[in-house]
Amino acid sequence: MPHAGPTAFRVGWSFQTSKNIFSSPVLDAAGRIYFGSQDDAVYCLDTAGKMVWKFQTRGDVDSTPTLGTDGTVYVGSDDDYLYAISPDGKLKWRYNSGNDIRSSPLILPSNIIVFTNFSGQVHAVQNGQQLWKVDLYGGWSNASPAYDESRKIMYVTTSGGTVAALSTTGVILWQMNLYVRIQSGTTPLDRDGNLYVATHSGLFSFSPQAKRRFQIPQIQSSMVPSFNHDNELVVVDRIGTFWRVSTAGDILTQRKVAQAESFASLLVDSSNNMYFGSRDDNFYALRPDGTVMFNHNLGKDIDSSPVLSPRGTLYFGADTGQMYAIETR
Repeated sequence: MPHAGPTAFRVGWSFQTSKNIFSSPVLDAAGRIYFGSQDDAVYCLDTAGKMVWKFQTRGDVDSTPTLGTDGTVYVGSDDDYLYAISPDGKLKWRYNSGNDIRSSPLILPSNIIVFTNFSGQVHAVQNGQQLWKVDLYGGWSNASPAYDESRKIMYVTTSGGTVAALSTTGVILWQMNLYVRIQSGTTPLDRDGNLYVATHSGLFSFSPQAKRRFQIPQIQSSMVPSFNHDNELVVVDRIGTFWRVSTAGDILTQRKVAQAESFASLLVDSSNNMYFGSRDDNFYALRPDGTVMFNHNLGKDIDSSPVLSPRGTLYFGADTGQMYAIETR
């Protein structure tokens, strides 16, 4: 259930780590905040911004954590390991993938964890043991696997332009190479299972059967597109232009809002207001028509995607090394 976000930039609290935060925060049912930092650690904070625990790895933690139903925290590190961390911050198990992991893990039934790594591989792990591994072509991957539950299909991408569909048992159903740069590899799915791929050479859409639906060359983006509540795509491109696009590929809005690209995706609140951080050092809030509601300069890039709590508090990290809580009042 989406909630209403803040209408002004008011910092309720901030928590300082010792290096940049690329990882996006995730919240549990109690409101605790989990995220990684380039100081090689995974953090758990309470709703007041106080540290509950800190788990140390041996590499940058740019991966966004995923929470299991039992509270287990699954997260990757640049030390090549996928970690399963108990709710109290203790190691349950770890798995060596052989290369950096910046993917946010996908949890399938039976606690099967699927993620990508910088060898361009897709790994499936259960209780710390490898179930299968698939090698893709076309560069590294930081893609968080997108899962079509009705069709039992996963989609992943690589930096060199590969788009692949896999079964839950690791069978490649189809694989294509667009020969374009894909910076942020997650592929959002619409209500009909169509997928959308943001690249440096345009926005692509494909059917679940790999049929190309459209390409919009002028939307060249490092940001993963999001959906608003009208089932429209919203994205900010590499020069800071906001685009609103129908799922049929019709351009509905084009508006310059920022001065640089963004790796963070747009958070859409219950009113279709949108929030994102940019590499022009600003955090932005946009109205549904793409006009700027507010922006705030932090002096450093913002690559962490925001998340919104049921109380309307917005959380995100930045290259300042801080996790911020922006309150509604």
